[in-house]
Amino acid sequence: MEPDFFISYTGADKSWAEWIAWQLEGSGYTVVLQAWDFTPGRDWVHEMQTAVASARRTIAVLSEDYFRSVHGEAEWRAAYASDPTGEQGILVPVRVAPCDPPGLLKTRIFVDLVGLDEDAARAALAAGLAERRAKPTLEPAFPGRASPAFPPAPASATHSTLKPAEVDAATAHLRKLLGVHERNVRILEEQEARFAGAAPVHLLGQLEDERHAAAELRRRLEIGELHGGR
Repeated sequence: MEPDFFISYTGADKSWAEWIAWQLEGSGYTVVLQAWDFTPGRDWVHEMQTAVASARRTIAVLSEDYFRSVHGEAEWRAAYASDPTGEQGILVPVRVAPCDPPGLLKTRIFVDLVGLDEDAARAALAAGLAERRAKPTLEPAFPGRASPAFPPAPASATHSTLKPAEVDAATAHLRKLLGVHERNVRILEEQEARFAGAAPVHLLGQLEDERHAAAELRRRLEIGELHGGR
């Protein structure tokens, strides 16, 4: 069977690679990870070649240490060669330390885990690896002038059946998700600026989706506060 992901990393980022692999397998994906799968007696070069060639997608765990690894470069370049335009999403960079991707990696949108707590990092990883659009489940807030009368809140937003502790937990969760999307917007805007007006369509589309998601979460938080949420 083809594994869903091969995780490319350098030894300095082993703990991050294992955390990512654990999250993926907990979500039902199949993963190849050197620390877990290249057991004594096997030829690690052969195992690496097999993993890169057979996995549907490759996760590159980005850090300055990774950029100095010749083996790491060989692994992400193999995935890049299989999908040079990025349309298939075969190479998925995941940034785990402050760094600026060099060369061809500059054009790839990455999942950014830098500075996030564990819950936010888990949410960002799941969202970044989902093979679908990041379209919100609810209609985005109208970006024009606000109506003088605030619209009635949906029944789910009034918290009428929720206890105060549950309201606080739900609000905290929404704020945490908002932080993830706002961070993604900043990162994508920085990447867009590098293209000096010639950013690829897929980057612009993801930026628009992230902006809509952030706006929708702000709307939901505002409704919750106006109708008794805290």
